[in-house]
Amino acid sequence: MADHLQDQIMGAIKQTLMDAATNAGESVTIDGVDLQPIGKGDWIEIEAGGDESESTTIGFPPNQLRLFDIVIRCGVARKAAWRNAAGELAKQVEQALNASVSIFKAGGLASGGVHYASSTPDKDGTADKVVYTITQVWQARYRCAANAPDTPL
Repeated sequence: MADHLQDQIMGAIKQTLMDAATNAGESVTIDGVDLQPIGKGDWIEIEAGGDESESTTIGFPPNQLRLFDIVIRCGVARKAAWRNAAGELAKQVEQALNASVSIFKAGGLASGGVHYASSTPDKDGTADKVVYTITQVWQARYRCAANAPDTPL
């Protein structure tokens, strides 16, 4: 049995960001699957957000159009230039995901690909050691049967 489509989408995003050779390098994780210590250098963390579904056909099983939020945290831990470094990493994530819509279509996951929705900056720490993150929310649209959340339509 294949993973839930949401897990497949997050896995595809992780692979895309690792292939893109961002400033985070290999420090790209999916929360709850492959946690790594955060705070050393640059990192990217991918996490599942909320999702919504809408039945698009009458009959059984219902065909669903789903909208899934993916939360991506771009983080840096530095003594200087932390805002610029986090902004650069966030830019690299946007460029990589905007350029790679084809991976989602190839996997049958895209009834519209993934799209940038919003971002929020957050600074934590003191002047001695600042951890700065820019949290982006991306949305994926896909179709599946209500009884088959692991298989795209």
